Amino acid sequence: MAKVEVEILASGEVRVHVVGVAGPSCMKLTGALESELGQVEQTVKTADYYKVATATTATQRKTVTQ
Repeated sequence: MAKVEVEILASGEVRVHVVGVAGPSCMKLTGALESELGQVEQTVKTADYYKVATATTATQRKTVTQ
């Protein structure tokens, strides 16, 4: 499950960290928040950023009886 953690330091610095998302799609989760907060001074990509995101599929089975 994707989670965005926001930390506001006493200095006014805001740190945003994405948990549970592999690949560059994490940047989409923080885009709107970053634009509202102002200028981004630094972006640090974690190892998860460089992982290949895998698609999650769900299989649903129905049994029909007559």
